[in-house]
Amino acid sequence: MPSLAKQDVDPLAAIQRLPDPAQLDLAAAPAHRERLRQLRALLHSFEPSGHELAELCGVAALHPDPWVRREVLLALPQWRAIGGDEIAEAVAWAIHDTDDFVAFAAITLTGELRLRALLPQLLMIVGRASERLRRQAGKPVGMGHALVLRAITDVAGTSDPDELAKIERTLFAGDHPFPSNFPAPGTARERTARAADRNDLVRVSRGR
Repeated sequence: MPSLAKQDVDPLAAIQRLPDPAQLDLAAAPAHRERLRQLRALLHSFEPSGHELAELCGVAALHPDPWVRREVLLALPQWRAIGGDEIAEAVAWAIHDTDDFVAFAAITLTGELRLRALLPQLLMIVGRASERLRRQAGKPVGMGHALVLRAITDVAGTSDPDELAKIERTLFAGDHPFPSNFPAPGTARERTARAADRNDLVRVSRGR
């Protein structure tokens, strides 16, 4: 299937006809890249109903192909006027996506759209941003850490550690204390298991 059907104007219908990502291999990558480009164009010109927007939010959160999740996620802001709460919920879900490039896109969107309701989601990743900006070490590190801190300061409208500390105290007061311990990141397999809430999984050493 080299491309989407020419008659496709509904991205939801086009998404249903995409191949199973488990069946894709390196040889199929150029054709799949073209399908994603066509899907992007369909999303750009689409005017969804409320029900269709809800479906697209579900695709952004749960579609098995991470590249499809990312394409739909990046399209969502154009429809904020008709479904801002649903879009914020989809972005919140995607912040914790097990594929970094999807999660990074969601984190960046949170900052760009100033989604203040999602500040707790970001703070749960890096801990106290006020302390991180004072050069205190934390987890995660690297690009993810930098993106989350930038999104937090964009949403909060300040990079002043004292002002951020005030916001943190407001968000995590009373019945919602700020978490004091964060688990080690673990391997990619372990992170995926935790994200799926599959606590019954056991890790088996690789055989030879």
